[in-house]
Amino acid sequence: GISISGGNAPLQHTWPDIHRLLHHAGSKDISPVKGYGWRSMQAVLWLLNYFIPDLEDSDDASDAIIRRSRDSASPANILMLGPVTNLARALEGGLDPRGIDHLYLMGGEM
Repeated sequence: GISISGGNAPLQHTWPDIHRLLHHAGSKDISPVKGYGWRSMQAVLWLLNYFIPDLEDSDDASDAIIRRSRDSASPANILMLGPVTNLARALEGGLDPRGIDHLYLMGGEM
């Protein structure tokens, strides 16, 4: 699966972008899930929502990470290309790290 969060761009851009990418790649069997936007991650930017509204944040991505780690016979491999908010929310939501085999991080802040 693919989870989306806001990183260098808000969810209003990253969410449609992943759908376009999957369409062009011909991937009909992958359903992306939405996570948290960059404005929620950076408190100073929340005021921008007043002027330029972004999509609502969602725990769908962290819930999907938790489900995948619990419901599969094999541990999950997770690749994170930006902010690790979806993983952090999953850990707060009860993710058992033993359900993760490999975790690859590129970008984001820790």
